[in-house]
Parts: sequence; C-alpha cells; structure tokens
Amino acid sequence: MENNLKNNKYIINAYYFKNILQNKLNEYKEININDFIVWIYEKVVLTVIICPSQDSAIKIFNVLNDRGMPLSPVDILKSSLMYNLDDEDRKIFKATWNSINDNVENNGLELFSLLNVYLYYTITSNPKTRLDKELLDNFKKNNKNSLEIINDIQNFSNSYIDLLKMEDKYIYLLKYLRHEIYWTSILTTALFNNYKYFNELKKLLLSYYYKNWVAGNTVATIKQTSFRILKLVKEKANIQEIKNEILENIKNNNTEENYMENLEYYYVYGKKWDKPILLMLEYFATDNNHHSFIPLDANIQIEHVLPIKYKEYNWDKIFTEDEREDWTNALANLTLISMRKNVQALNYDFARKKEIYTNKDKVKTCYTITQDIIHNYTEWNVKSLEKREKELIEKISNILSI
Repeated sequence: MENNLKNNKYIINAYYFKNILQNKLNEYKEININDFIVWIYEKVVLTVIICPSQDSAIKIFNVLNDRGMPLSPVDILKSSLMYNLDDEDRKIFKATWNSINDNVENNGLELFSLLNVYLYYTITSNPKTRLDKELLDNFKKNNKNSLEIINDIQNFSNSYIDLLKMEDKYIYLLKYLRHEIYWTSILTTALFNNYKYFNELKKLLLSYYYKNWVAGNTVATIKQTSFRILKLVKEKANIQEIKNEILENIKNNNTEENYMENLEYYYVYGKKWDKPILLMLEYFATDNNHHSFIPLDANIQIEHVLPIKYKEYNWDKIFTEDEREDWTNALANLTLISMRKNVQALNYDFARKKEIYTNKDKVKTCYTITQDIIHNYTEWNVKSLEKREKELIEKISNILSI
C-alpha cells in the first residue's frame, strides 16, 4: 500500500477519504452511513458544460478533472468510433475491441503501443497531435466506417503480435533499441502487407539503427528516413530503394566513420550499447537462429577480463599504466558473464579467471563469446587484446554490413 501511495494520486485520494470517513463514523456513533449517501445524492450538483467540439470538451474535462481518472487517447478513440453505431453494430464493435485488447495483454503487450504503431502505419509521418485525433481525422478523410476500422486494427494487431513474439535474433537485437516505434512500425507494416523482402528488410534495419546508435546519432538523424522507409514498405517498393535511402542517410551524417571510431574507442564500457553489441556477437556466434531472447537485466553482467582493480595479483607485471588506461574499458577486454560468475571472477589473474569461467561450482559459462576466450587464449596481454579487437570488429562489421 505504501509503495502505491507514493505513485498513484487516485489511491491517495481514496485512502485518505476512507480514513477520514472511518474516523468520523467512529467519533460520532449516531451517524448512519446511509444518511450520508442520501446527503451526497441531495447535495451534489451536476453542471452541464456545452462545448463547440469534442477536442475542446476533452481539454476542459481534463482541466476540471484533476482528482479523477484522466481520459486516455485509447478511451476517446473507442468511444468516438462507437458513437454513431446502432445497438447491433455496437455489440460487434465491443466484442472485437475486447478481443484485440485481450490478445495484446495476454502476450505481455499494451494496447496503446499497438495503436501507436497502427497510427504510424496509417499516416507514415510524424504525428502532430494526440493519437485519437490523428486516427479519427484520417478515418474521416478516408471515409471508413467503424466496423471496417476495428476489423483492420484487429488484423494489424495479429501482425504486431506475430512480430514481437518472433523467435529471431534480428528481432531480439532490435528490441534493445530505445526508440522502438520506428522499427516496429516498419516491420509490422511489412508483415501486414505481406512484403516479400521482409528478411532483407529486418537485416537492413538492424544495420541502420545499430550503426546510428553506436555512432552517437540522435533520433533526429533517423526519424525522416524511417518514415520514408515505412512509406516504401507500405507501397511494396523494391528493397533496393530502401537500401539506397539508408545508404544516403548514413553518408550524409558521417555515420559509418563515427560508428567505427566509437567501436575502436578506448572506453566502450558504460555506453548504452555495450551489452547489446556483445549480445549481437553472442547471437551470431552460431548459425542457429532459434535462440531465446536474453533480457538486459541484472542477471547478465559485463566482465572485464583485465580487471579495473587488481592490487593483489600480477596484472601490473603484464600491463603498464598507459596500457591499462588504453585497454581496460575497450571492447576487446569486455565479455558477457552471469552475475554469479562475475562475483566469483572478481580481480583474479587470467588463469584463475579462466578456471572460474569454465567450471567453478560445476557450472560453465553459457555465453559463447566468453567460452571463446577460454579456448582461444592462453594469456591475456596487449597482443591478445589487439587480436581480439580485430576479430570482434570484423565480426560486427560483417553482421552490420549493408
């Protein structure tokens, strides 16, 4: 209850009102709760406010309704689409809407996110106002009736769920991106429209978005190109047209140069893309596409093979101070490890670390890129790091090649 109180003003209101009411009832034993209910009915005054448009009515409602539940764009969209339906069609609409909502929630997804993706599919441009208003204006312009609309949304929702439940390493890696609206809109549209270049498209999107991410580009760099790609997919354009759009954007923003420079940078650790890049190497370590999705949670840790601190061991005999500065947080020195293994490995020397990676507590590390260190390196020094850096960057470049 205490946690909810901090975050939910509606629960706060209900909680304190209940306490006040309970205290008053305890204080004045002669008070009858039913009399209070009658008093509420008799004293509460309902005021009618007539507005020139639905949009102005919603604005006024949200200003006056500072103590109640706000109207969400999803609620407004639903009620607006149902408004002019007769009783029979309204039943059909509600049943279809509820089916969509249940299907989305049962798959761990949100109705608002689905409708937002549907909005991007519908307008193929940056929304200028609320989700409900954008969609309703578009429906009106295209003269669609409510039952046609809800059936279209239902079919689209099936493609949306199919995409996000897909067991595919490209989709897994795209899920790590912060701005998911762009790739989800494009690929859901591709599935919905039976776009024949779907597999090539998902590979291009992975390359495009990850190169921009590693290069340090902002959402402004990818936004308009993403809308152009979305429009091309909706028109079922040839994949080469999409490839040309991507290459032009990468060239105009020096993305390739910045991406490569940041991969080779001495301080990769701590970047928002450090784990996703290592997971990319992990997913592509084998030809098997049927991996399980690896969430970015506390169970997966980044391990420094050359530790950040190592007073008790012989690392200072292998690396100079300058070499340690250059390599400790570089990509070549990073790998994936479970939280338990990370605690066990700590700051030991390389031989001891390998032993822990391999079989301490009879549990071998499950990450292939860490097993590669065990099998391919007998010592860990500057030469080893240079070799691994070259190998990793070559692998990443092959995966993200356009």
